[in-house]
Amino acid sequence: MRDVIEFSQLVEINPHTAVTGRSAPFIGMEDVSEDGRLLNIRRRSFSDLSSGLSTFRDDDILFAKITPCMENGKGAHVVGMKSDAGLGSTEFHVLRARRDVIPRYVFHWTQSKRFRRAAEAMMTGSAGQRRVPVEFFHRYTIPQFNFEEQQRIVEILDAVDTRLARTREVLLGLERVLEGLMGSLADPRPEYAPRSWKVGPLGSFIQLQRGFDITVAEQREGDVPVVSSSGITSYHDTPIVAGPGVVTGRKGKLGRVFYLDGPFWPHDTSLWVKRFGGNEPKFVALLLSMLRLERWDAATSVPTLNRNSVHPVMVAIPDPVEQRRIINAVESMEGRIRSERMELSRVDALRTGLMEDLLTGRVRV
Repeated sequence: MRDVIEFSQLVEINPHTAVTGRSAPFIGMEDVSEDGRLLNIRRRSFSDLSSGLSTFRDDDILFAKITPCMENGKGAHVVGMKSDAGLGSTEFHVLRARRDVIPRYVFHWTQSKRFRRAAEAMMTGSAGQRRVPVEFFHRYTIPQFNFEEQQRIVEILDAVDTRLARTREVLLGLERVLEGLMGSLADPRPEYAPRSWKVGPLGSFIQLQRGFDITVAEQREGDVPVVSSSGITSYHDTPIVAGPGVVTGRKGKLGRVFYLDGPFWPHDTSLWVKRFGGNEPKFVALLLSMLRLERWDAATSVPTLNRNSVHPVMVAIPDPVEQRRIINAVESMEGRIRSERMELSRVDALRTGLMEDLLTGRVRV
């Protein structure tokens, strides 16, 4: 059975650090991610900063006084700071590892769900002003680990964090490539479109049509999707449009675009593509998505899209062969993105499980 110690035995809480000079590194809540990454360290002059800021130095851990729960809690390990000291938001607790305690070990504790849920349970103050008090760190107890055990825990959890960071980097790269693939669709001006593409009003290539009214009471059990401005909302036994088809919002939710392989019923709150003009339906769906149709909201009390406002919009369209190439490239990239997102979710779940096992001593290292 391991000895139990107060978390405060690991750290100094909100230690004072002398900050000299007219400017200093500054970390605000917006500079820290919800998954423990330090996104940015800015330099700001003292005259721009409010009083009561926390002071930190390299290797300190920042822990948010507000919203500590894992879903939106914030915290970070400050590493690689070249200055002697910096200033942090008033909403951070600064934790400094004591002698014979590894700072990264402290950081992993502050990132664990167990720790954050306990911190949230001890928040004090009125609604909207609740904060994690300093007393929490004195009351929260953890198993005691020696320096060598801390080091092994850190090595394992850091390896998982490295895997997470690499997966995020790959995912970000793929998303940027996808954005580039669709860039030509986003800017249809002749000077930016390839010379082989045709440029003209959207209505000269396709035709949008208002959907058909049907109440829930009128719908009969079946497998034909009824597509409204927010997507498939129900099913009916009779289609009114043969697939494939493309539907977007006419009233209510605007901007989302839905592609359907088979027959469907476009609801009265939607617009559907009645004429594709020889263009690939999937390409038309990509094109409409990039146009951000919500920009043509008629500005009524209920968001409304008038097809007569959209048909004159200038677009650039490649020939069907090029359209199919674009579709294949986009679908391939989207498949890789889905795969990386699944990997990110898997590794993140692994990290959560390892934290619980290693930090509590359930699994010995």
